[in-house]
Amino acid sequence: MPSFFIIIALLIAAATTKAQNILSASQVGYLRVDRFMYVLGGYTQVEAGQRSLTNQFFSLDLSKSWSTDSPPWEMLSPSAPNFLPKCVAVSKNQTILSFSPTSNGLNVGKYDIVNNNWTYIVPSTPEYLGIGIQPMFDPETNLIYIASLSYMNMFNYNNNIWAQVAIPSNIFSERYFPAAGINLPRRSIMYHGGYTNLQTWNQQTNLTEYLIDSSEWNTVTTTGDVPGPRADHCLAFSEDGNTLIIFGGRVPNTNTTVALQNHPTSEIYLLNLDSKIWKKGPNAPRGVIYPACVVAGEQLVSWGGEDFGGIIPALYIFDLSKLQWVNDYTAPAYYGGIATTSPPTSTNSLQPTPNPSSSNLGLIIGSVGGVLAVLAIIGVFIFYRRRNGKFSELPQTSAKGNGGYTEEGLEGNIRPISTPGSIALEPQNKYNPPARNPEGIQQSEWGHPGYTSHPRNPQGPYVQQQYS
Repeated sequence: MPSFFIIIALLIAAATTKAQNILSASQVGYLRVDRFMYVLGGYTQVEAGQRSLTNQFFSLDLSKSWSTDSPPWEMLSPSAPNFLPKCVAVSKNQTILSFSPTSNGLNVGKYDIVNNNWTYIVPSTPEYLGIGIQPMFDPETNLIYIASLSYMNMFNYNNNIWAQVAIPSNIFSERYFPAAGINLPRRSIMYHGGYTNLQTWNQQTNLTEYLIDSSEWNTVTTTGDVPGPRADHCLAFSEDGNTLIIFGGRVPNTNTTVALQNHPTSEIYLLNLDSKIWKKGPNAPRGVIYPACVVAGEQLVSWGGEDFGGIIPALYIFDLSKLQWVNDYTAPAYYGGIATTSPPTSTNSLQPTPNPSSSNLGLIIGSVGGVLAVLAIIGVFIFYRRRNGKFSELPQTSAKGNGGYTEEGLEGNIRPISTPGSIALEPQNKYNPPARNPEGIQQSEWGHPGYTSHPRNPQGPYVQQQYS
């Protein structure tokens, strides 16, 4: 019996300890869900010939203020190791889906925010999507939108049903590794930068917009400090949807159009979506490829990434109102100064209603939450002990019915596709990814790249190569 209480004490200590063993990483998945920024997977080492995948998954509390030298990280239930997972929040922000392309399709991780656990499915896809996809979730249509080489693919995650609309050949030419984001006030998805399928940079980077309700594509004409070509950067919107922000990424070397000749950039740009005028902000302390960034209130929070020297162990804060980099994160006023210690059991939008400020209520909620957390940890401990460490089973999905799609209910240029079931989970870490990045480009120790193409995509090298 005493050993039982020792276990309880250890579990309580583990539950109350924050930021345990958070490793700096690059090529991570990330998103903001209400008051938390979530970071998933990636590489903790990217030096030539030495690449280390991680299964870490953690959150950063955005509801209280902190300094960049003491951020309130919290480790969560680990996922399957993966690189460049792309994440969306669904089910009224109760679930996070992570998309990790493989040579055979997609690994989709399903994270239950309330219960802090993962399950996995591998849905069949209507076409090869490649690495570097940018899934975007629209809560009105309840669909996940994934632009690939030829189509905008629309995925109903509830029943594994796909639909497609063709991308016009004369638009959105930079379809490899652009930055992207969904702007719900505008009802659109925006794509910026990337490579062409000829392995080149366009002389002028395009901003392409997909209008969700009409399934139309447009190139947005902009003026001002128009940013040059770039890829592997991050894109975010201000909370009112009026400002688009891009940061970091790789840009071409001087006097070249060859995509493989590039270097990291520390540039940040802001676009007023009403006037369509770009404004360049001051450079960050260091150039960074694959930064993870979200907007909270009037600040852009960027973490991790890499340059040609390795992982960047830095957390950068850019003040959107002052247009300057700062050392302290200031929580948005709508949080009312409430400090939280664990992910909420329910989340709604990016602008939540302030919580009550009563200290007694906070103490009661905190106490109840602490007890529930301990009980949950005990349950997980017993569950995993009984299963003897076995990995969670993968639910099999099947495409039954039409999932709400009907021929009459779709626009004429959208076609529904029923996909057959799912296959066994295919972990990315079995592949030995290329030395430079998972785009299929191999970087030597001295930074001179070579590349190999995936046999299922003859158009270019920017996909995962064939593995044995």
